[in-house]
Amino acid sequence: MPLPQKTIDALSRAPAQTPGWSGRLLMFCGTLFLASIFVYLGLLYGYLPYLEGQVKKLKDQMQSFNQQVSLADQEKIVTFYSQLAHVKSLLMTRAGATPLLHWLEARTVPNLFYTKFSFNAANRQVVLGGSARGVPDITAQVRLFQSDPAVERVNLGNMNVGVGNLWQFDLTVFLKHPLTEDDLAATSTAP
Repeated sequence: MPLPQKTIDALSRAPAQTPGWSGRLLMFCGTLFLASIFVYLGLLYGYLPYLEGQVKKLKDQMQSFNQQVSLADQEKIVTFYSQLAHVKSLLMTRAGATPLLHWLEARTVPNLFYTKFSFNAANRQVVLGGSARGVPDITAQVRLFQSDPAVERVNLGNMNVGVGNLWQFDLTVFLKHPLTEDDLAATSTAP
């Protein structure tokens, strides 16, 4: 039996729908596109002028600070900063001498003090000059250095009586290797 005329008219008036997900995908992509355009325009006409205003404000502050500090004072500040940078670089390169000074301090006998110190890192050579109350103190110092495992050899020279009946001496200590934490930990006690 054929369909009634009312049903045929109702079916012919119904909108045609595309099957599946293509219509929804198109709507989703269009929404994302419009949202990205709004975000772009917001950044371009809202946030960018704000950032440019902040940069201008900071430049104005820097300019006012530059005007507050005279040119001579600016040069003094730059010179002082340069000196600090040089001192820092010197301290960083001289850090190798610090363990040596601690090692030397721990291995110096009583009644003996140093008046001259020189260190040649390339040869691992320490040149010391000093004064002692007597020859036994100098001898004890030489023996203490010779017994240290970090020392290769010790040369004693120019030993004589100086001002105030103090014995003057020169020592050259040759190290086997650059000092390490183990050498510092193995502290020999002075006699």
